[in-house]
Amino acid sequence: LASDLCAALGEPHTFAPADVPMIEGTYAGPGYSVFTEDTAVAIRTLAQTEGIILDPVYTGKAFAGLLDLIRQGRFAAEETVIFLHTGGLPGLWAYEDALRRG
Repeated sequence: LASDLCAALGEPHTFAPADVPMIEGTYAGPGYSVFTEDTAVAIRTLAQTEGIILDPVYTGKAFAGLLDLIRQGRFAAEETVIFLHTGGLPGLWAYEDALRRG
């Protein structure tokens, strides 16, 4: 997937599995589809700064995790970090009230 993405971006590169350093699974929160304040902040942050909408179940939690990893200094300034937005926008409608409160 990483190699295909680089090729699509016009920067062909072949990756070995060891070259893709991180799949982080600790940011799922208290459970599947359980909305958290960190998720709400991540959704609002990306919407306000980039105009990109995330869903509260998958991409919002994933982006909240990425923001936390950045705050922890897990990436060097010269590193390229790719966040893959996988969709899930229909999930927004189930959380409309929670998102409006923030």
